[in-house]
Amino acid sequence: MITESTAPLLAALLAGLTYGTLYCGPSCGPFLCAFIMGTNTGSFQAARSLAVFTAARVTTYGIVGVVSGLLGTAVFSTHTSGSPVLGVVVIMIGGWMWRRTPQRQEPDGLVQIGKSSTARGAQCMRSAGARPLWLAGTAFALTPCPPMLAMLACAAHTGSPWTGAAIMMLFGLGTSLSPLILICLMAGHFSQRLRSCAPEQAVLFRRTASLTLVALGSSMVFHGG
Repeated sequence: MITESTAPLLAALLAGLTYGTLYCGPSCGPFLCAFIMGTNTGSFQAARSLAVFTAARVTTYGIVGVVSGLLGTAVFSTHTSGSPVLGVVVIMIGGWMWRRTPQRQEPDGLVQIGKSSTARGAQCMRSAGARPLWLAGTAFALTPCPPMLAMLACAAHTGSPWTGAAIMMLFGLGTSLSPLILICLMAGHFSQRLRSCAPEQAVLFRRTASLTLVALGSSMVFHGG
């Protein structure tokens, strides 16, 4: 049964589901696709990457909700555009991916060794990839967008830090239960197929993904995302 206290929470979740399809997918999708295709080799790892990214966003939204509930509408006086900062973070992650990529491909005569080297490189990047993903999720959550500002206003008007946190966290969770899941799984599957068919091109593949991230970040810095 929907009560006065649960109605804002349900509305936040539904808003997250709606805006996740219309806004958050096109916004976060390119970054996640480039990251997954440059660091992961399958749908399972893609799902893991999305889970880390989502956990960071939801946690950050919760902290923002607490602050909004405490400060009320005064929170909007501190609002600034976060796109340049987000762009710098994405550029840094692209640079991290470039540095983690092996310097050269294996010779044709060492295909099996090349495959095992590629697998070890991917394993290393996946094990360290949680930190960049958490940083990116936090940066995306701190970058204001129209849907997020609308939920921020709802959280601010509750006057309760805990209700504000719940509203923002449910909104963040709803945005992730969207086509982002399918996008990430398809990126992981496509990445795995490409590396299975042409393991000798793994270095070029990762370099391309890292340059894509740098290009995305540069667009955010110079054009406001």
